[in-house]
Amino acid sequence: MDTTKKANFTIAEIAAVERGDDCEWVDFKGGDRKFSLKRSELYNLWKDGIIESVSLRRCGKLRGKRLFSVASIRRALTQSNGNG
Repeated sequence: MDTTKKANFTIAEIAAVERGDDCEWVDFKGGDRKFSLKRSELYNLWKDGIIESVSLRRCGKLRGKRLFSVASIRRALTQSNGNG
């Protein structure tokens, strides 16, 4: 009888996995993955008031996490209809 136990260990980085198409907000990486929009393009669309964005930041902190509305990105892509 073999009493040794095999453990499953990995050194791979842990990352959140997007399942399905039900997310409401994406960060820069999510915007690139879902829509092939790079960081600068997302910023420009937000700055021009074309898409919605929020910044999650703790009080007193300079840095936070910027998220972009998936629905507003889809609206912008639909309205642009390739004319942009």
